[in-house]
Amino acid sequence: MKIAASLAKVSVPLKADEVDFSSVLVPEPKPQPDVTLRIDAGGVPLKVTFKGKNFRKSMKAVIPGCFVVIQGRLAPGGEIIDPGIVLQPPKPAPAPTPALAPAEAAE
Repeated sequence: MKIAASLAKVSVPLKADEVDFSSVLVPEPKPQPDVTLRIDAGGVPLKVTFKGKNFRKSMKAVIPGCFVVIQGRLAPGGEIIDPGIVLQPPKPAPAPTPALAPAEAAE
């Protein structure tokens, strides 16, 4: 069965700790140059271009352990258009559950 779709939305999660964003965090000239990322997503080459000011502003908010999620529409040739960045903070470790004493477990 073949179904036609007008577009495909994509979300590409990247671990901030595994990607060196420092190479794009340059001093802020006016105007900010655009940033183009080339991503290998499991053998599928993707390309995304961000406005420099928006990208650098997002990257300044990255904290250790978070995910940088690149979202947008997939265009022909593996290009992500109308891109956006979402920062997903790390999940805190779950609090240990206290063990119930045998008398409490029976209630």
